[in-house]
Amino acid sequence: MWLKRNIGFVIVVSLGLLVAGCSAKDEMDSAPSSYSGSAEPSGASATPTSTGASYSIPSRSIVRQANVSLRVDEVEVASRALSSKVASMGGYVSASTLGSLGSENPQARLEVRVPSAKFDQALEAIREVGTLLGLQITTEDVTGSLFDMEARLATLRATEESIRTLLGRPGNLDQTIAIREKLAQVRGEIEALAAQRKALSDSVTFSRIQIDLEQSAKAGYLASKDTNWLSESWASSVVGLSSVLREVGSGAVAIAVYSPLWLPPFAGLYWLVRRKRLQSASPAAEVQFRL
Repeated sequence: MWLKRNIGFVIVVSLGLLVAGCSAKDEMDSAPSSYSGSAEPSGASATPTSTGASYSIPSRSIVRQANVSLRVDEVEVASRALSSKVASMGGYVSASTLGSLGSENPQARLEVRVPSAKFDQALEAIREVGTLLGLQITTEDVTGSLFDMEARLATLRATEESIRTLLGRPGNLDQTIAIREKLAQVRGEIEALAAQRKALSDSVTFSRIQIDLEQSAKAGYLASKDTNWLSESWASSVVGLSSVLREVGSGAVAIAVYSPLWLPPFAGLYWLVRRKRLQSASPAAEVQFRL
């Protein structure tokens, strides 16, 4: 019923959205879309939006990441050295973890972000901190993804403007509610997509490097372990024997305490078994006596 009464309004909204989508497509088609053959950013192209602002997308947007494993003498000292090196290059430590510091082989993990232009330089500086155990580098071209996100944002913004225009026109309460719901939906899509684009753009600007540190075994620690093995074994054995004796004693006390419950039935059962044996043996004894 609502559709029949408001068929003219529905047609106007549909035409408005169609015109907004076509205008956004024309704007994106007019944006530069040439690619260079280099794997590194070499210039940028400004993509216009429906609001007049421009968003700069490099002609090549590359996300570079690496996982590095090192063996070091002291994980705490190495962690501080790595943090200092990364900061000197304009990067920062986004996460760090130290574990098993009191054990034979303490470990640490750092996640750092460095400017993508200094990615190779950062890897060389990291390798100087210890002995390289493993290295993995991944590269991903996200240029197409950024252009696609910007095109979708332009379309959504144009749709939002068209809906706002319709909201300013006179209409009944049902029409106003429907327009406001559609406007809130489009605004939510714009914010979510803009956040995704920003996160992806940040990954292009700052490369992520995960560093796993493994500390070499300390000679003094091993020597102390070898010296104390006899005393530790004796103490462990004494503790084990004490536990066994404690369990045996607990069992004996329990048996004595609960004897009024289990002793009478056990005594009665024993008497019945003995009597049955005596009865079965009596006929054989009588026959032998007669013979």
